[in-house]
Amino acid sequence: MKLEHDIYVVRSIDFDDSYCDAVIELNPESDIYKGHFPGNPITPGVVMIGIARELLARAIGTQLTLTDVSSVKYMSVLTPVASPCTTYIITYTVADGKVKAKATVKNDTTTFARISLTLDAQ
Repeated sequence: MKLEHDIYVVRSIDFDDSYCDAVIELNPESDIYKGHFPGNPITPGVVMIGIARELLARAIGTQLTLTDVSSVKYMSVLTPVASPCTTYIITYTVADGKVKAKATVKNDTTTFARISLTLDAQ
């Protein structure tokens, strides 16, 4: 499932062969927030991971399949109302069709998550 344009839109993105810095805006009207949770929308952890995968795919220029989440630390609740604009800072390496990445999800004052991923490039 593609999350961009439903759950979020990219406001800015800058990347090179080992780094991606993206500012996204969460959509509080997305159906995902109607069930998670009505009246108090919270961004699910799996959505934060999915957004990181999509941003990485854009930076690398190919589809990516998530194969491993080796570490996730949720540090604060991410809501589309209190923190609609969120920054993803991702460092990564690509070797032999594998992408290893570390993502930090944050805004100016709060770090929401730190995620370590392994993905297969298509």
